[in-house]
Amino acid sequence: MSDRNPKDLITFKRDQLQLASSEEATNTSANPVKDNTGQLRFVESMNFPTLDFPSDHAIVAAMLEHKT
Repeated sequence: MSDRNPKDLITFKRDQLQLASSEEATNTSANPVKDNTGQLRFVESMNFPTLDFPSDHAIVAAMLEHKT
């Protein structure tokens, strides 16, 4: 049995920041991105930690930019 309750969040003030445009976020396939492999991929059915990904939390990342 694995824990499927969301715990990792990114919070920011919408009047100050926004998700970067797709032109700005060229190094990732998605923005935001979640990863449980260490290879910028998320495998939904994979249990972790593993020997290749020794954390029990997925990586949650987003590229943000200042609003103008």
